[in-house]
Amino acid sequence: MKRILLIDRHEADCALIERMFSENNDAVEIQHLSKANDVQDFIAHCQSSRVRHLELPALILLDINQPEAKEGLKILEQIQRTDKLKHIPVFVVSDNSEKDVIAACYVRGANGYFLKPTEKIQLSRAVKILSDRWQQLIQRGFGYHYKAV
Repeated sequence: MKRILLIDRHEADCALIERMFSENNDAVEIQHLSKANDVQDFIAHCQSSRVRHLELPALILLDINQPEAKEGLKILEQIQRTDKLKHIPVFVVSDNSEKDVIAACYVRGANGYFLKPTEKIQLSRAVKILSDRWQQLIQRGFGYHYKAV
């Protein structure tokens, strides 16, 4: 089963995204982190040399809009600087449509940027597209299930 790390502070959005993956018949386990300190703890844990047999996510979904301005971009940068995480595809899922924010995400290593749809049918299509794009990256050899020893 593939694991997805979902970093988003909105519980309702997370529940909807999880349900859409399920309806799309994707066999995934979603780990949800909603607080910045939980994300920092996860990244620090992944950087630790003591990490053993930790199954890392095969995909990271990041809502770039965090409570503090620029926090989402900092998280993206930290993921890209972490050896055990930088090979994992990161898709930004956000309601921010500002072109400079989208460009900043790509510059910092995002593999895709999806605007959060406002209706369930739109979200269902977006999850299908996201899932297809993720599979294309895997087929091209980008990302992997990393098991630390």
